[in-house]
Amino acid sequence: MTENKNYDDENKTSNTINYEFQSLTPVEDVEKMEGYNEALDNIFKKPELKNIAITGGYGSGKSSIVKTYEKNSDGKKICICISCTI
Repeated sequence: MTENKNYDDENKTSNTINYEFQSLTPVEDVEKMEGYNEALDNIFKKPELKNIAITGGYGSGKSSIVKTYEKNSDGKKICICISCTI
């Protein structure tokens, strides 16, 4: 996306600001999973644990951590509900 800003009629020039956007959709290849793998492995070894919380702001990687863990867990499927509270 390009936005023209501060158009100068006298000099017929414009200052152009270029924006680079990044997707915030989940990925399945989080590089730094240490700590998360151990925590999630521990959770799934305990059948009495029915609910867990993964917290963080918008775009912080909550869904990406779950998708990466699921991808690397020998076909283990994870059912998750993520909600945002303010």
